[in-house]
Amino acid sequence: MNQLFVSSGPIATALFAAAIDTGRLGARPGRRILLVSDETAGAELAPPLPERADHAALYDRFDEVVSLNELLAPMHPQDWRPALEEQPMLERLLRRHWGLGDEPVEVIVETLETAPAQTLAEVFHDAPVTVCCGTLEVYGPVRALLPRGVGSRVERLLHLDLVPGLPPRLLSDYGVAPQIVAQDAFAKAFEEVKAGAETLLAGRLPAGADRAALIVGQCLTDLGPTGEQEERIHLEMLRGLVARGNRTVAFVPAPDGQTALAAALAAEAGRLGAELVILDEPVPAEVWCALLRPEVAVGVFPPALVRVPHLLEVPVMTLGTVRVLERLNPYDNAARIPATVVDATFPRLTDEGDAIPPPIARHEIKSRLVPLLAAVTYCMQPGRYPEMRAATAEYVDALPPGPALRRYFRMQRLITLGLAQPPPPAPAEPVGTLQRVADVTRRLKGRLR
Repeated sequence: MNQLFVSSGPIATALFAAAIDTGRLGARPGRRILLVSDETAGAELAPPLPERADHAALYDRFDEVVSLNELLAPMHPQDWRPALEEQPMLERLLRRHWGLGDEPVEVIVETLETAPAQTLAEVFHDAPVTVCCGTLEVYGPVRALLPRGVGSRVERLLHLDLVPGLPPRLLSDYGVAPQIVAQDAFAKAFEEVKAGAETLLAGRLPAGADRAALIVGQCLTDLGPTGEQEERIHLEMLRGLVARGNRTVAFVPAPDGQTALAAALAAEAGRLGAELVILDEPVPAEVWCALLRPEVAVGVFPPALVRVPHLLEVPVMTLGTVRVLERLNPYDNAARIPATVVDATFPRLTDEGDAIPPPIARHEIKSRLVPLLAAVTYCMQPGRYPEMRAATAEYVDALPPGPALRRYFRMQRLITLGLAQPPPPAPAEPVGTLQRVADVTRRLKGRLR
């Protein structure tokens, strides 16, 4: 059995490495081929991902490393969606190109919902599939039905235990049982990534950024908020950190780049009398945390913010999740579960510098977070989880009206699903005396004419 791993970067490859090291992916197969896909918008402008030292530190687990960007150029890997009739031909070509012959193949991916991972699972039409998930999306449903014949071939869901006590729901409707990848194995693989990053950044670590506060950027415009709202949220993070006494703040832009946002943050930092350090080297935010050891890290709900507490002793806070949840479209957007988990369980930073405890404490995961996510999941995908309707109705009925209900549920969605009653129609406004006189006068004029 040969194994094809589809990775979007060092953190995903570190999870693959941890799964290999702990035996979650079985004994050594025929060959292990790592297919690297740099899925950022400006991938062709950055150093090739397979050649970066932080990624190459993990290559000893694999027999071969292939750049999908180079293989598919000039097409971007996320745009690789061949027609159904082309897939058998592509499988023969790829088997010949990678020297696989007619040997069996297993496909291991981070997610099955986007190209190129979904495309590889379709092209190798009879290959068993394993999903290795290192994000909070493991606690929510698949956002859309998988292509015909793909979901039935998923054999394993490997994941990090990011929220102990919270059961994964990803792929549960396909009958896939989850398995945890040991945290210490992932931390060990991450240390190799960190060592590679130190080599990559030799002599280029920013001076004076040690123990600074860290803002982890996140592109929000694809989720519903406008560019102006995204900027406002990140500026509030900066003001909050400065208000709590952090005079030096480091900013890690999102992988797709946030040049305009970095400029706005720099201008605001100057106005506040603080120093902003922009960390625009192509290094994951988790690695920056490991290298700089910030006093605190803050973000909306980027994946890095969730993984940091499991890798490092760095406190994390969130800001802006409520506004994102209000504007997140459509309701069944895959980002809804991560945003809900972060909003419910992470401390919140105010722009006055205060830290507000999370609504749900860690010891309340089973009693409060589990039923909340179950209700949100049903509202996202009611057709796939009909057995959860009664519990969701009971949960929604028990919520008091107001912000507690509106925070995670949309009233129109609840009305559509029959879980809430539409508001009574507003009574007709009484017609005033002057209006009645005007109506009578108009009718009389008409009769006289």
